[in-house]
Amino acid sequence: MKFWFEIITASLVSGLAVWYWVQLRQYSHDVAFRLLVAAITVLGFTLATGIDLPVFERLKEALSVVSFSNIAWGFMFYSYSVYFMLCRANDPNQETRQKNYIYRQAGVEFVIWLCFLVPALVALLDGPPGFWEQPRDPESHRTLRNAIYYTGVTIYPIVAWFIGTRRAIAYRRPIAHTWTRHASLGVVVGVFLMAAMSAISLTRQILYIVYPGSRWPAMRDWYNTARLSGQIILASAFAIIPIVTFCRRLQASRAHIRTSRDLHADISSLWRCIVAEFPHIELKDVPHDERLSSQPAPLTRMQDEISDGLSYLASWSRGSITAAESVESQIAQTLTRKRVIEAARWVDPDEADFTYRYEIPRWEPEFSSPEERTQWMAQLSRELSNLGVLQKMSTESLGERFAEYD
Repeated sequence: MKFWFEIITASLVSGLAVWYWVQLRQYSHDVAFRLLVAAITVLGFTLATGIDLPVFERLKEALSVVSFSNIAWGFMFYSYSVYFMLCRANDPNQETRQKNYIYRQAGVEFVIWLCFLVPALVALLDGPPGFWEQPRDPESHRTLRNAIYYTGVTIYPIVAWFIGTRRAIAYRRPIAHTWTRHASLGVVVGVFLMAAMSAISLTRQILYIVYPGSRWPAMRDWYNTARLSGQIILASAFAIIPIVTFCRRLQASRAHIRTSRDLHADISSLWRCIVAEFPHIELKDVPHDERLSSQPAPLTRMQDEISDGLSYLASWSRGSITAAESVESQIAQTLTRKRVIEAARWVDPDEADFTYRYEIPRWEPEFSSPEERTQWMAQLSRELSNLGVLQKMSTESLGERFAEYD
């Protein structure tokens, strides 16, 4: 079970590292995010090489020469301690002096970490042959070398967790996004369990000193439990943001498709009405019978033909829009008027020369973007549909309407 937990956790964190590297192209200016990507990458590499697989044996031997695991875990605790502080530097309201102070503070804490790490590495790598081999000599636990090593690799993670947690709590308070708050809390809990490993290791060394030759097998189980639990919670916390981001993008994509479909359907109704009134506005590359088929035309083509049709329809109007009229109502009246006149057997001479007596209105406004044009035409289509003029009228209906223009 432990083996499969390690496989799943390492795979998840490694996949997250790839995702965060992709996001780094967009947020390359963000110092805190760059540090987060580096920490997740180191974590994924450490977890992957820590799996008991033959393919990693030679790599483990090479990394053990420089005690890579101690360097990696120390760097991750350092990243945790300064990450939430660096996030404050992204606040646009922060003064340059305050941002510089934050960066200097992160540099100072990096030096402090090295002050813990370097003596521990020297004590580990410069020890006499057989000093660190298991089972260890009980007296070796009481040496200065042992004290320097365990002070460097266990005290710093505990201190870094307290510093990072205090900053994380202060950072979480103004966060309004629920899942981001959950993710930050998961990171705090996960790092706490990893720091608990250091506390267990330090406690065990103290007990070895106080009770020479003693063994504490339960602590080894606690250590492994804290390690696996911390890794799983950390991986889950880091996965929350990508999962939520993917769900939000999927939701937005579905909403966009649904909105586009609705807009296309609305504009299609207006387009079919205009094309039926003015068949000659068809574009040359599209046959007329194809445009009037059940398959809708491309949106931009329909918009172009609607614009042309509205320009021709404007010549049938009774002049510019008055204060009591709206664009939709005048278009509806003009469309009805055109149908009534064309359906009448005799036309009043005053009606026949209307194009010379009235000013031609401009119904379609200037648009700042194609989206604005699409929204306007869809709204126009809905309004005309509510007024009942998009469908062909019967002869009786036109006869009743003719009285309005007689």
